Amino acid sequence: GHLELALVSTVEELADVRNRLATQQNLTLVAVELRGPVETLPELPAGLRVFVERSWCDSFEVPDGAMLKLRCGGAEAGDVPSSTQLGGAIEHCVRHDQAFKLTAGLHHAVRTDGEHGFLNVLAAVGAAIDGGDPVPKLPEKLARLQPLIDKSIAKQPADRFAAGFAFDADLAR
Repeated sequence: GHLELALVSTVEELADVRNRLATQQNLTLVAVELRGPVETLPELPAGLRVFVERSWCDSFEVPDGAMLKLRCGGAEAGDVPSSTQLGGAIEHCVRHDQAFKLTAGLHHAVRTDGEHGFLNVLAAVGAAIDGGDPVPKLPEKLARLQPLIDKSIAKQPADRFAAGFAFDADLAR
């Protein structure tokens, strides 16, 4: 049989992997995710799908021919973006017609336990494609409530309301 292979590698490791794969008649490299700093792509076979992972602190720019990969979950606190960070990345990619993929932390349809929901992400992409804000704000007449919404969806659990009664208390002010 024939096997198509996708792998995760650094630029430095990729040359050795490609040399080893060249001797394998039953394996074809079809995609690679490059870790670490990647400013330019090495010479790669035509048609190979290339993803470059960036952190939420980095630029969303990737070398020509590559697609952006961002994590939406993981063991580190910085792995889960805020709604504003995620919306900004989506808006950037749509505005620049840049292909991207999101991994980790999208296991539920809607936001749960600090993870963004995949339906929320799809709605944000749709809003950005339509020219809207992927992280919508309340209309002017309701703007006084925006801090409550922002606190309800804060990235860090410690920044959110501890319980429903805390939300009610802030709402009553």
